[in-house]
Amino acid sequence: MKKWMAASVVLALLAAGGTNVHAAAQQASPQLVIKGTPVKSDAAPVIKSGRVLVPIRVVTEMLGGKVTWNTPEQTVSLRKWTDTIQLTLDKQTAVINRPGESKPETRQLEAPARLVNGRIYVPLRFVSEAFGYPVDWDGTTARVKSPLSMKEQEILASGSLEDARQLVKKQLLSGTVRYKHEALVYSYESEYRETTFLFPEGEALRGYMIQGDTIMRFEFKEDFPVAVWQARVKEGDKTTSILQGHWTKAIGENPSIKKAFFTYTSGGWGDSFNEETGWIDPQGEYSQLGYKRLVGGEAETAHGTIAYAQTHEKRQETVKFNKTGGAGNP
Repeated sequence: MKKWMAASVVLALLAAGGTNVHAAAQQASPQLVIKGTPVKSDAAPVIKSGRVLVPIRVVTEMLGGKVTWNTPEQTVSLRKWTDTIQLTLDKQTAVINRPGESKPETRQLEAPARLVNGRIYVPLRFVSEAFGYPVDWDGTTARVKSPLSMKEQEILASGSLEDARQLVKKQLLSGTVRYKHEALVYSYESEYRETTFLFPEGEALRGYMIQGDTIMRFEFKEDFPVAVWQARVKEGDKTTSILQGHWTKAIGENPSIKKAFFTYTSGGWGDSFNEETGWIDPQGEYSQLGYKRLVGGEAETAHGTIAYAQTHEKRQETVKFNKTGGAGNP
């Protein structure tokens, strides 16, 4: 009986030890999921000093970026759109360059970039969030998520035209724009601030945005609005300038969109705020759909309808948006 009890105790201890070993192994090799897709690689993530480090090439390329290694300098450069990140092996700082910013940003890392089994490893949270993707860590799995909530992804993929246009406008104005080429920084000639959006008939995921002296052609790609073309325009009827091709210092690609355009303009100065919607037919003729002027928060003038789509428009996108399922917010 005593031998049986002793054997039971030994088995229990072995089982407990096995559980602890298994837990330790899990802790040593955390799982990595990028925008809903589990990462399969011969270079697994590791934990150093409580930080999740990941093979930099695997993560960067899964996020759509590129990696360049400079052997003499012992530096690694990451690039997505025109955003670049440079890290130096065994140093705990990184240099980030973004279009439109006056100077590079030097950022302190949670842990230095290091060489592990012939692969360069860096803190996952830094790389992911530097490119605009939030990270969740539950102790066993690191999840790189879309910056868009599931609701926002649903709207962009299959929501109403009005809802999609409003969300795209919000994203464009919130500072999340990425640039395919070097950025032109806009400026205003007066204190009046106005922004105009032009959406092709039936579309929300591409179009134009005019701010000050600059026009941008955007397309919603990989969770972000991306500026694929920019140019300078002069004061006056800037919408007509676009349709007639009157611009300077163009950067990027701007193939012709042979469609009618829905337009939305808002702007203000002091305590006044204006909104206007309109329609430009394929021949370039403009028709106002609605106008509203607020002064001190009270409507001073209003006529027509302020909406984000014509009643006859049917959503038919040229640019496709694919949901990733990687966002953690409802």
